[in-house]
Amino acid sequence: MPSRSVIEVDVLIPVHNAKDTLRATIESAMNQEPSHDDDNVENQIDLDVHICCYDDGSTDTSWSILKDLEDQHMKNCRQCSSIRCDGSKRSRVLTKLWLGKEATSRGAGYARNRAAQLRPNPNPDGFLCWLDSDDLMAPTRIYRQVQYLLSLEEEARKRALLGCTFERDPPDSTWHYSAWANGLTDDRLSLERFRELTIIQPSWMMQRSRFAEVGGYVEAPPLNDSDDSVECSVSIQKFELIHPVFDTPTTLRLAEDLRFFHAHLHSNGTLNLLRHDSPLVIYRHRAGLSQSTTTPRKLLLQLRTLAFERMVLESGEIWKENGFCIWGAGRDGKDFVKALSDTNRKRIRCMVDVDDRKIAIGSYVNRDIRVNIPIMHFSLLAKDESLRSSLYEQWTTGQNHNLPGFGKIRKGRNLTGPQGLPSAKKPKLSNKGSVDPQFKSLLRELPVVVCVSMYRTNGALEHNVKQIGRIEGEDLWHFI
Repeated sequence: MPSRSVIEVDVLIPVHNAKDTLRATIESAMNQEPSHDDDNVENQIDLDVHICCYDDGSTDTSWSILKDLEDQHMKNCRQCSSIRCDGSKRSRVLTKLWLGKEATSRGAGYARNRAAQLRPNPNPDGFLCWLDSDDLMAPTRIYRQVQYLLSLEEEARKRALLGCTFERDPPDSTWHYSAWANGLTDDRLSLERFRELTIIQPSWMMQRSRFAEVGGYVEAPPLNDSDDSVECSVSIQKFELIHPVFDTPTTLRLAEDLRFFHAHLHSNGTLNLLRHDSPLVIYRHRAGLSQSTTTPRKLLLQLRTLAFERMVLESGEIWKENGFCIWGAGRDGKDFVKALSDTNRKRIRCMVDVDDRKIAIGSYVNRDIRVNIPIMHFSLLAKDESLRSSLYEQWTTGQNHNLPGFGKIRKGRNLTGPQGLPSAKKPKLSNKGSVDPQFKSLLRELPVVVCVSMYRTNGALEHNVKQIGRIEGEDLWHFI
């Protein structure tokens, strides 16, 4: 009988004032078991699971709960071993609990870095598994994710950030995000990375060596530190998503998942999602208590924009050579413009839209940031000359009623039939026909960042975007 591998897995649980949920969370991690649908002995593995909890300056009874759980674990000396009826052993899951503590809060990123250091002499080829102190994991979560990672080629495994599908509790909280994240295909995980986190942090698993290569989490200095510097204390960090203007020692405690996510991708990381019949993580929502709900939206926008600038606008020649176009002259498009650095703001050549009223204004003017950006119809971006001419003519003459999704996007309406389409009323345009021929030629080559929400227009946005002939992930990215 061939010998089986013993795989190290450390479950990282940062703890801060989580007395109401902490016990159930840790018990879900302690009670892991093998998958009972795998009877192939050669595929079976033993898991050495360490539950690594780091208390980040809790002021409630969280530390007492952790110590109580530690005492129970020591008394039981529990080793979860599953024996088949014929007496032969299946894969085993051995568990151990490690605790660490900080006197004052330093933030979730700091706590996760410390939790990752709790296991003595760790194997760099072992795995790190994420879990928040208010979430739960299914009994076979660790085993199934480890199996998935081991099925990858070695080089792919070293670069992978693996997530899994999840169940939201309560079910109606952030339902749109949950449906989106659980339904993403493999290619969409990467293509939509600038819109949101495409894989939720409590479902992450990766090789320990990868965590070290990325550099761990950005750490904020202590709040009572007289030094106002926002430099990362993890010296080997390869990529730091730290905003040079808006980040402070206080904000560095926030959005640690977004910062790490993009640091991983920047260093040639990949995204993978384990899809299972039943969700492997229960992602609990506590109104007003979760960090994600208290992180300012403006900070998230600034960080997402900074990531886009560094990984797209400043690294791709096609984006730097002739500038780029922003699709969407509404609130989201304007917010994106304002969030850009002065250097990249100067590279904006135009904004495009489908709304006649926005186009009729002629330009987006903001004196505070010194911009005057022309607003045009999206049809001018089409690479195919005949399609471009046809779309532009039908728009300017108002003969667009037979084109599904053409014209103004009407959110929440059925755009598959005539009742959901815009009227054929001819738009009143003050800037009709005013596009310089040379600039008009440039428009069809410009890369595009789309600042209009996907999946909320009954397919109208996606239909329009497809017509301009860009390649998503190269000269077109969705940002909203």
